[in-house]
Amino acid sequence: MLEIRRILCAVNLLKPPLAALRYAVWLTGVFKTAQLDLVNASLAASARQGAFSSNARRLEQITLRHDGREKLDRLLEGVAESVVARSTSHVLAGQPISAILAYAELSNVDLIVLGVGEKWAFTRLVPVGLAEQIVHGTSSPVLTVREGAAAPVSIRTILVPVDFSSCTDVAFEWAATLAEGFGARLELLHVSADRRSGRVQLAELKRRACLRGVAADALMRAGGSTSAHILTLAASGAYDLVVMGLHSDGGRIRISASGVGCAVRLRSAIPVLSVRASDSELTLRAEDLLHKPSFECSMSAVQSQEVVRPSCSPH
Repeated sequence: MLEIRRILCAVNLLKPPLAALRYAVWLTGVFKTAQLDLVNASLAASARQGAFSSNARRLEQITLRHDGREKLDRLLEGVAESVVARSTSHVLAGQPISAILAYAELSNVDLIVLGVGEKWAFTRLVPVGLAEQIVHGTSSPVLTVREGAAAPVSIRTILVPVDFSSCTDVAFEWAATLAEGFGARLELLHVSADRRSGRVQLAELKRRACLRGVAADALMRAGGSTSAHILTLAASGAYDLVVMGLHSDGGRIRISASGVGCAVRLRSAIPVLSVRASDSELTLRAEDLLHKPSFECSMSAVQSQEVVRPSCSPH
């Protein structure tokens, strides 16, 4: 069952992910019972606080955590009180990836929101970026938002790449569930060198969407790079969200900085929701959403002066 009750937004205090913060705040307002956890994992706050730690060292750690929480709280300046009241700030100690993954598991987080930088090329030089390790290391769905992405307004059209593997079903179920809640439509993208390949499967997915009252269209692309086709469509302005299923290989998660999913998450002009098979059976209760959001998702530290008023009217 899709119930977004707890949203985690991982924040680098030195350079906060402004676009990701906007989406995390917006979703916290849309899902009227959701709690937002702003989390910063700091190596400086790592606990060397054993029995032989000095009082000065302990005081330093306490001060660092306090200062970090204050900085996180300031990121919510200008946010509607109804959202601030459901928000918490946490400074975690230790290696960032391990700390964030542990927090997400122990806190039963329903959605993780991560920012990815505008300059993605460097990420290709490392085995796996931080965002990719979190995406593949957690059982929670992860929304990645590229820095510079437009402020959230509504979810009207969802792009769903499908290859009819095991991850197609989970991507379709999540996308269809969100489409039901937001009154959105789906576009199912299949890339194949054979123009006839996948037509039957696409027709079946469209039928399943229709049975749920969701409008769906099929897009066929003949050959070429799958990630390039997805990225071109994502940049067209016709879509608000990409939903992709995560592949696994015999129970061992595949993490590759050159894979289709990684390329899309790092470069997509619109947010990408990555989900895995264990979360495939979902429903969305209409009462979990605000039908007429009246909150403002602008914030002085997250958005430069302009005020954005969400017009999303989920059904």
